[in-house]
Amino acid sequence: MIMIHKNIEIKAPVNKVYTYINNPKNTPDWVPNMMEVKNVTGSGAGTHYEWAWKMGGFRFNGESTKIEDIPEEKIVVKNKGENGLESKWSYILKNNVDATFIDLVLEYLVPPRVLGRPVEKLIMKNNEREISLALMNIKNHMEEGGLSEY
Repeated sequence: MIMIHKNIEIKAPVNKVYTYINNPKNTPDWVPNMMEVKNVTGSGAGTHYEWAWKMGGFRFNGESTKIEDIPEEKIVVKNKGENGLESKWSYILKNNVDATFIDLVLEYLVPPRVLGRPVEKLIMKNNEREISLALMNIKNHMEEGGLSEY
């Protein structure tokens, strides 16, 4: 598995940040290349949904299950996509008076048969950039006021 670890400080209350990132329907707003989220069922740990995502110019369909949900502290989501794509997104949220810190760890597997070894390093670099962009998108949305309900 490949691992990316990024963090960011967001000048917004932890409950607002948690509520926003915890709603799967918001994911296409802040995750680059997430094309759609649909068929969301359940709540908390056990929430399940389907998605379409673009990687390396290819569309991949898959499904996600939230395996851990501690309100305003931690969210862990496991993903399974076509052709053996797998990932786990772990968000740790820390409240600090007027700010929220997010530690995001992404662990993922891109089977060589999907894209081939020569492309794997390019995909790794792209994914690292996209995770940084995803966190910046959350920050920008939260600090600019964003939607009143998430």
